[in-house]
Amino acid sequence: NFAYVNRTFSVNPPSAGVATLDALNQSGELYATLSSNQSVGDYLTSKYINLHHYTVKNPLQIPTSQLLYYDNISGLYLNADSLWYIQGASLFNCNSQPTTFNVDMYIAYIQHIPPDSVIHDANSNLYYFNGTDTVPILYSTSPTYTLADSLYFSFYYQSQGYSANAPEAGDSLVLQFYFNDEWKTVWRVAGNTLHPFRQVMIPLNDTAYLIRDFRFRFYNYVSTGGSANPSWNNNCDYWHIDYVYINKSRSQGDTIPDDICFTDQIVPFIKNFRAVPWEHFKASPSLRNDTISFTIRNLNNSGKNANRNVNVFSYPSTLVFNPSPSNENINAFSDSIVKFPAPDNFLNISQQDSASFYARFTVSGGLSEEERFYGSNDTMFQDIRFKHYYAYDDGVAENGFGLGGIGTQGARLAYRYNTLVPDTLRGIYMYFNPTVNNYTSGKYFYLMVWSNSNSRPSEILCEQIGEKPEFGEGMYKFMYYALDTPVWITDTFYIGWKQTTTDLLNIGFDANNNTRFHTLYNISGVWEYSPYDGSLMMRPVFSTGPFLSAPVAEQQRTWNVFPNPASGRLFIEGTENSDCQITIADLQGRQVLSARYPAEGIDVSPFENGVYLLTVLSNGARVTRKIVIYK
Repeated sequence: NFAYVNRTFSVNPPSAGVATLDALNQSGELYATLSSNQSVGDYLTSKYINLHHYTVKNPLQIPTSQLLYYDNISGLYLNADSLWYIQGASLFNCNSQPTTFNVDMYIAYIQHIPPDSVIHDANSNLYYFNGTDTVPILYSTSPTYTLADSLYFSFYYQSQGYSANAPEAGDSLVLQFYFNDEWKTVWRVAGNTLHPFRQVMIPLNDTAYLIRDFRFRFYNYVSTGGSANPSWNNNCDYWHIDYVYINKSRSQGDTIPDDICFTDQIVPFIKNFRAVPWEHFKASPSLRNDTISFTIRNLNNSGKNANRNVNVFSYPSTLVFNPSPSNENINAFSDSIVKFPAPDNFLNISQQDSASFYARFTVSGGLSEEERFYGSNDTMFQDIRFKHYYAYDDGVAENGFGLGGIGTQGARLAYRYNTLVPDTLRGIYMYFNPTVNNYTSGKYFYLMVWSNSNSRPSEILCEQIGEKPEFGEGMYKFMYYALDTPVWITDTFYIGWKQTTTDLLNIGFDANNNTRFHTLYNISGVWEYSPYDGSLMMRPVFSTGPFLSAPVAEQQRTWNVFPNPASGRLFIEGTENSDCQITIADLQGRQVLSARYPAEGIDVSPFENGVYLLTVLSNGARVTRKIVIYK
C-alpha cells in the first residue's frame, strides 16, 4: 500500500519526483476494498525522525595557542608547543606560529621517540580552557529541540492531476503524526477537481512532537463514484504530494525553498516515438533528435547560477556521450529549457537485436551538499531502450481509453504506425488497466491488423478471434499477444481490435504523450479520430534478429461451408489434401472448438443454436466464415 513516486501523474509539479496516492497497490492491482463506498487507498509513511535533538558542527574558533592535548599515557594536558597544524605541505607550530583554529583543521601531535619522531592525529583528544574548566573540543554538538526553535512541517499537494476521474468530496487526503504511541490526524482536505499545487504549513507547537521516533503519514480515500458502467471502474482518485519539509527557525511565511530542480520529463532521444526496434533505428539515423532538452526551475525569490550536465551510458556502465557542462543564470521563480546537442556515436554499438542506454542529467545551483534544500531533485535518469517494438507511450497509464455503451458491439479501434523498414509483424504488446472485480478480463475481442488507404484503416491483414484483456504481475506490465500468422509490413499499418460486447476494454492511456491523430475508431461505419489527447499503450512487435524476406504469395484459396445452417455435421469444401486447423467461436469471441479438420466433417450438434464464426487456417492462409447452427 505504498505511494507511487513518479514524474508523470501530476500537472506542473514544483519539482520532479512527486508521490502519487491512488487506488493501486504495489503489485499494480486495484485494492480489493475498492467499491462505490469510500475506503483507504495508499499510504505514504516516513521513517523515524529525530525531533528530540539535532547535530550541528561546533562553531568554536580560538587561537591555536590555546589548544591543549590530552596524553592518555601520561594523563597530562600538553600545551600548544607540542601541537602542529598543516598549511600546504608545511607544518607550523600552534604556539609559536598561531592561527585561528576551527574543528575542520587537522592538528598533529609530534612525539619524539629517538631516533625518530612519530606523528599522531590529535583531533580526537583536543581540549581548551574556557575560563572555568578544561573541556573537550567536540567536532559537533547536539542541542535539544524546544518550542522556541519554531519547527514547521510543510508540503505541497494537488488533487486529480492527469486523471480523468477527480476525487469525490469523500475521497479525502489525510495527514497524521505519530506520537504518544498512536497515529493522530492533524490535517485533511476533501476531494476536489484539479488545481495548482498548494502549500500547507503546520507548526509543530506541542512538546509531544519533540521525540526521537516522530513519524508522519499521508493516506487517501478512494471510491469508484458509483459508475453505472463497471468496465469504467479502474484506478482513480489521485492525490499528489511534493516537497515534504521539516526544519527549525521557520514561520508561516517561510514558503520559498532555496532550490533549483528538474520539473518535467526529458524530451526523448528519438523523434515521434518512445521506442523503436534497434535494427529499424540503425537503418533510419534521421530519427535521432538533434538536441536533448529538459526544463529546470528556480524556486527561489532571487536569481541563481545553475550548472547543468548530461552523460549517456551504454548498459551497464560504458560512457558513450559526455559533452562539456554548461551554466546559466536563471531569474527568480523562473523556468529554463536546457538544450544539449544529441549524441550520435552510440549508433555504432554492435548489438544486432537490441541496445539499451541510460542518460543521467544533473543540475546544481552552486550550493554545497549541506546547503541544498532537496538534493534528490538535482539528478534525473532516462532509459533509452531499443528492443523489437515501436511505442508512442512512456509506459505509464495515467488514464484508460476504450469504446463503450450503446452501439459499440462490433466497434473497432485502430492505432496507426509506420514501419521504418519492411519487416514481419509478430505480435502486439498491450497494457490493460485493471478493473473492479476483474470485470473486463472476460470480455473477448478480435485482434486486428489493417493496411492503410487515404490515412484510414483499409484491408484486414489479421483478424484473430478469442483474445481478451490479460494482466501481468507488477506495475504497468505489458502483455504480449502473438499473431497466429505473422504479417509482412512495408509501410503504414494499424493495430487494434474489434469488440464483441458494449463494454469498454480500458486500455492504458498515457496522458503525457499525444498521438490522438494516430488513434481512430469506427462505431457507425465511419473512421473518426480520437477527441482525447494522449497515447494508447499498444505496441507492435517485429522480428528479432535479421530481417525476414517478404513472404511468397500463397495461391488464393476459396472454401465453401455446407450445410449452412447446420444441425449435425458441417463440411468444408476445398480442404481436400489440405492440413487445416479450424476454430469456431461465438460472436463474443469465446472459442468453443479448436482442432484439425476431420475428414468426416465437424460435429456441431453439441453447440447451442446461434451464429458462430468458423476460421480455417491452412499453409499460412486464413479464411473466416459465419455459420448458423439451428436444431
